[in-house]
Amino acid sequence: MQKTIYYPEGLPVRTGDIVWNNEGVNVRKVISIVTEEEAKQVFVADGVTDGAGFFWSRYIGESDLGILGFESKESFEEEGVGKLSRPELLCVKFLFHLLGKQIGLNI
Repeated sequence: MQKTIYYPEGLPVRTGDIVWNNEGVNVRKVISIVTEEEAKQVFVADGVTDGAGFFWSRYIGESDLGILGFESKESFEEEGVGKLSRPELLCVKFLFHLLGKQIGLNI
């Protein structure tokens, strides 16, 4: 079964994507995609009705899973969810590198 949902601009959401959320303020990493069918089978049974979307982790380096959350497909536009462009991703990685140097960690 193909697990495909789409960003507002039409690109497919993929596990591993680095995205903006919270009105374009936060950088997150897509860790799992939930389709409409999966949402109906799993979430409704548990009383959760967010529907399709994706689970994310805070993105601070390759192994950080410090904060986890869920972004509903219905809230993508309102929350400013979108995949970082290549220049944006390079800037974020550079900023993490500089921050890591300042605090003595490889992030």
